[in-house]
Amino acid sequence: MTSYGITLSALLLLGGALGDRYGRKRIFLAGLGLFSLASLACALSSSFWILIAARSVQGVGGALLTPESLAILNATFPRNQRAKAIGAWSAASGLAAVLASPLAGWITDIGSWRVVFLINLPIAIVAGYLGWSSIPEDCLETGTSGFDIRGSLLAPLGLGVLIYGMTNGVLWTLGGLGVLALFLLSESRATYPLLPLSVFKNRMFSRINLMTFFLYSAFSMVFFYLPAHLIRVENYSPAQAGLALAPAGLSMAALSRPVGVWMLSRGSTLFLIGGSALVALGCVVLSLAPLTGSYFVSFFPGFLLMGIGLGCTTTPLTSIAMTSLSDEESGLASGINNAVARVAGVVGVALAAGLLTFSFRGIMGQDWKKDPLMEVSPSASIEFKKSVDAARRSSYRDLLWVSAAMSTLAGLTVAKKRKTSKIPSDIQRVTSAYCFRDGITRPEQKSA
Repeated sequence: MTSYGITLSALLLLGGALGDRYGRKRIFLAGLGLFSLASLACALSSSFWILIAARSVQGVGGALLTPESLAILNATFPRNQRAKAIGAWSAASGLAAVLASPLAGWITDIGSWRVVFLINLPIAIVAGYLGWSSIPEDCLETGTSGFDIRGSLLAPLGLGVLIYGMTNGVLWTLGGLGVLALFLLSESRATYPLLPLSVFKNRMFSRINLMTFFLYSAFSMVFFYLPAHLIRVENYSPAQAGLALAPAGLSMAALSRPVGVWMLSRGSTLFLIGGSALVALGCVVLSLAPLTGSYFVSFFPGFLLMGIGLGCTTTPLTSIAMTSLSDEESGLASGINNAVARVAGVVGVALAAGLLTFSFRGIMGQDWKKDPLMEVSPSASIEFKKSVDAARRSSYRDLLWVSAAMSTLAGLTVAKKRKTSKIPSDIQRVTSAYCFRDGITRPEQKSA
């Protein structure tokens, strides 16, 4: 998971920049092809390290295609329809997650994990045909030349060392932070920076990306660990564990597109703050629920609340991130926001692993040297097995409380009091209402 997440998140900026310069259709299809070949290599891998290498290449392919998908939407749809289009994009993502989790669990139950990677191949063929036949050729190429080679090397190196350090020691963590500081220094002096620091002078763009980091970190912490907890502690099968997460994905998929429509008239702040609060509430409900009860008592209410919260936030969050910068910078905006989300995911997984280990060993004592989710010896006493499960459940609750705190921080980043707009009402009527409520200055507002 980490090998894929690091290359994906570290190279998303480069993927967005390549699309702006050489055409988003071309880069999207190239990323899709590389992702598919890497999936085949994962399925055929003969050792652990070959699988890790193939997963890293798969992350490179994902870094090319992911930012282009949103940038293509931004370039294809007129400004007043983009929120709806991004809502449909978010709904498709949520629906895919709903289908993928139980399907992967079912495949693992009856067959081999290798099939999970092979499924990508027919899907990629269909996606490649649709992309080739449907994506417009004119992808707003800027014609900018030049690459930030130094930044492209420092970003994945710094992120990789940082993530490794979060589970292996303070010195590694400090080393990763040092490399990332060098990356920022390099970007401030680069002729063609991978991450133009000037874009963060846009306060709305900065705040929405900070919210993205907190929200996706919280989400990743919970959904990385929960399937393993359901299987190892609650004795769910892999298929049942995947299906258990369906309420979150279904509610997210059902709400994403309607929220894209509603935010045009109601503004996005209500959805961003309210959605973050619901995600936090879902974590609290999960932590307080009796873990020995039935699924509909212990897990369903919390999953449902989290899904509704994510459905309320995903579309406005992505839409504002894409529209805060100019159309010519939409690939860059998509790359940065996706990179922040993926970095948050990798950081969330690392935080979850470190927190669970720290909490679990604090209860069991330092004599427990294994991973908290490793199987207990069959010869162990019943009392010892019960104490292990109790420690795991306590660690699980600690994780949920930290996730709730991070979700709350996500909402607070956009909970700033806004000034009353002085723009005449007749101009407000001919522009999108959510533009003003988000405090974003649009080119058409200036011309009006």
